[in-house]
Amino acid sequence: MKLVEFKEYRVRTEAEMVLDILHHNGIKALMQSDDIAGLNPSLGFVNGYQIMVDEAQLEEAEKLLSN
Repeated sequence: MKLVEFKEYRVRTEAEMVLDILHHNGIKALMQSDDIAGLNPSLGFVNGYQIMVDEAQLEEAEKLLSN
């Protein structure tokens, strides 16, 4: 599985909601951030939260969230 960046968000809860939608639709995804595992959310605001998806499912993820 090769992970590619799908979207980037400034707000952790928004990124988590997107991640949940992807998971509930069978898309392998994870969230990356530099907020020290949620201990310092202000770092996430600066650096953002990246949603990474399996490259093979990228098009499917884009279609899902375009609706």
